[in-house]
Amino acid sequence: MKNRFAILLISVSIVVISIPVIIQLQLYEPITNIVIITDTTTETFTTVLINTTTVTITSITTIAPQNPQSSSEAVSINLVSIEENKAVSWSYPHLKILINLQEEMNIDTDYLVVDAVKSAIDQWQRSISDFINIHPEYAYLEQIAFSVYIQGVNDTLLQGNPEVEINFAKNLPSSLLGETKLLISSFNSIRTARIDIALSNLSLLGLHNVITHELGHVLGLGHSLIENDLMYSEREVREVKEKNLCPSTLDIYALALLYHWIETPSYHPYYATSVMLPDSINHVVLACTK
Repeated sequence: MKNRFAILLISVSIVVISIPVIIQLQLYEPITNIVIITDTTTETFTTVLINTTTVTITSITTIAPQNPQSSSEAVSINLVSIEENKAVSWSYPHLKILINLQEEMNIDTDYLVVDAVKSAIDQWQRSISDFINIHPEYAYLEQIAFSVYIQGVNDTLLQGNPEVEINFAKNLPSSLLGETKLLISSFNSIRTARIDIALSNLSLLGLHNVITHELGHVLGLGHSLIENDLMYSEREVREVKEKNLCPSTLDIYALALLYHWIETPSYHPYYATSVMLPDSINHVVLACTK
């Protein structure tokens, strides 16, 4: 039997990393499954693909006021999912990343984008290490690893196809800063991921922040409800450009649940679509140095 696949699209606008969403599922048989994700302030976008499920996260281009976080607000994060009560993740922890460089980019820009990708990967790995130092019971997270290949540099060493491809352009449609697409199997495992990054209107730090945020989606994280969290759903463009955004204990704890299957004989999805940080773990930003 052929596996069915779904494509997940995560977008970042010019003034926000991404935004809160409301998920509505509408399933039509026998040939079309439609998943519509909309924002409360934007119109609905619907994509129909035969024998697939498409998830679209839309974004807005307005700047939201930064309100103080309510003390009663849940310290939680949504997970990427295409089925009720099942989150998606990779079924193997070592991912090969291919950085594709555009012909119109000069050598200085090439160095900048490669450094930004490597620093974003390093940010996640250092944050995971910090979390494990505090909570050694999640040491299996150390098995999440990345091998980086660069087009025209060492891509000939790549064996097989990369799990993740990162592409760069001067601009993306609809003034997006970043966009992530996940190909998800019918077993709720991620098969491939593609990140597209717009280079216009971003500082070097902003480029690092957007890539770090998008890598969170690649790993299976959705959006956090906490304003000072890397995976928070809405930010002013100035903050994206100027503030170092780093993974938190909430983000890494969510990964610990998504990838707990590493300690079991075989892959299985995490049976939830959101994660709440337990009282025993404080919400703090990890390994954040500028």
